[in-house]
Amino acid sequence: MQGKYHDYSGVEFFVMDARELHVFSDESFSLVIDKGCSDSIFCDAGLYESFHKMCSEVFRVLRPEGGTFAMISHAPPAARVPYLRCMPWAVDSCALPQSEEPTLYTLIRTTNEELLAHRVTGGEAHVRLHNSKDKNTIIQTDIKPGGEVINMTGKVLVTAPAETVLKMVMDAEDNDLDFDYYSEEDNDDD
Repeated sequence: MQGKYHDYSGVEFFVMDARELHVFSDESFSLVIDKGCSDSIFCDAGLYESFHKMCSEVFRVLRPEGGTFAMISHAPPAARVPYLRCMPWAVDSCALPQSEEPTLYTLIRTTNEELLAHRVTGGEAHVRLHNSKDKNTIIQTDIKPGGEVINMTGKVLVTAPAETVLKMVMDAEDNDLDFDYYSEEDNDDD
């Protein structure tokens, strides 16, 4: 890249870990672009910690009130948005018109409550059920018609109608399984 763009003035290239952007000062960028880095992190065995570290670093280097993280991913909103909520930024997504159908996620560093409250269609978990014996097992539902189950390493994401989730809770109680039920509004720390 450095050789290809050597004619461009003011352009510098760095090779570093996206989870440790230590050479950059806080709030030093208006725009950060990711095309594939986050997808590769999701292939790592320690994906949750790694992705959170990357998001923390990107959030740190973005300027407040408008600094934007543009992330291009092959993952649909249901597989990315819950993880993008690890930072207090406004999140939105749109499908890109290409044959591979990647998704563009825009994350804006802001304190605007209206922007922060925006929910991404097909990407938000409205209800979570945690198995209290094993906090690593999460069942989430996005309240919409139909039902889709997506398995992820160490996690289970269930997208189903609210009635289906309530039936799952009742079935778990009938079988003496230990499930705690709460909505995201009840526990935003988790």
